[in-house]
Amino acid sequence: MNQVAGTYFVQLARIPYDGLEPEAAGKWVYSNLLTSYSDDLKEKTGTKIGEAVISMSGNRLHRTLEISL
Repeated sequence: MNQVAGTYFVQLARIPYDGLEPEAAGKWVYSNLLTSYSDDLKEKTGTKIGEAVISMSGNRLHRTLEISL
């Protein structure tokens, strides 16, 4: 699951649009992928890059990536 989520989420985070720094967003997603989920309930892992707030959460089998401006 980590490999699939990492490949997909990093590419999504790197899509360029106003208010986001694509390279920094992709690097943050990649470096925080393993700490963004838990078997138990856990708060979202998140950060602000440029004008975008990026957060990830989930469990071993389900991951969520949120990008909001």
